[in-house]
Amino acid sequence: MAYQGFSVILFAPVAAPLAVVCTSPALVVPFYSGVFMEKMASFATLFPDVPAGLGFGKVIELSGFANSLDLGILWLVGPTRAVLSVRFAPS
Repeated sequence: MAYQGFSVILFAPVAAPLAVVCTSPALVVPFYSGVFMEKMASFATLFPDVPAGLGFGKVIELSGFANSLDLGILWLVGPTRAVLSVRFAPS
């Protein structure tokens, strides 16, 4: 489902208890309240890194450094290995 356009963040809380229900229905509540919530809380501590990375990426894109870096890699590895310098074109 996640590969078909659904967000993993939204799909994981639904899929995990469903997998537990298929194997052992009595463990749904302990799994959801114990393991999943604990891991989700530890993942949430990484949230401040996401906006910082987005901002840094946007600055690199707007400055033109990303484009020059791509061209430099392309020059270094040659056109036969151009897949190493694949980049997304700005929209």
